Amino acid sequence: IKSDGAIVNKLMINRTHTANPNHPVYGATNFSHLRTYVPKGSKLIEANGFEFPPEAAFRAPENNYKTHPTLKELVKKEKFDEQTGAKISQQFGKTVFSHWLVTKPGQTSKAYIKYKLPFKLKQKRKVASNVDRWKQIFLDNNKPKNISYSMFIQKQAGTKYPFTQEVSVANQWRPIWKSTKKIQFRNEKIKFNEELSTDTQYGFLLEQIN
Repeated sequence: IKSDGAIVNKLMINRTHTANPNHPVYGATNFSHLRTYVPKGSKLIEANGFEFPPEAAFRAPENNYKTHPTLKELVKKEKFDEQTGAKISQQFGKTVFSHWLVTKPGQTSKAYIKYKLPFKLKQKRKVASNVDRWKQIFLDNNKPKNISYSMFIQKQAGTKYPFTQEVSVANQWRPIWKSTKKIQFRNEKIKFNEELSTDTQYGFLLEQIN
């Protein structure tokens, strides 16, 4: 979280292939096309650790195959980021960053996506009348300013995996409240750990230090 309230996220993905490389069935390399759904309008900054599978891993579609109308419409809205090779699209009211992750048996693939959210954290103060405005000028100048942060995680159905988030805040802000004991305050970092088995939401409150 920047001093002006701008938010830059860095999503780190670790994927482990636990199969024995010598197994005749499960010992094959895993090719995963990962899609990350983020708030609509988010801007991709950086992506690393991803890899396109070899061409031999794919089969060309038969001549009688037809593209489904819904899929055809989605493809129209896709574009590729030349620097990272990531595919950027708009689906279900969200911006989607897609890329391939190649994981060999017995190994762990590590990748990350860095992006900027389309909004900032802002303090909202409602002023109902001129009297309230004068009170704000003369009485509220020394009152600490607070901003709230919330995170809503939508996971893939049928999966269960560990999730860790670490939020770095500018030094003029300090955390004063959290929605769950699973959030830890450590200096200028805020950490959240949980094994996700369902959609999860949590948040905290920051106070400006004069």
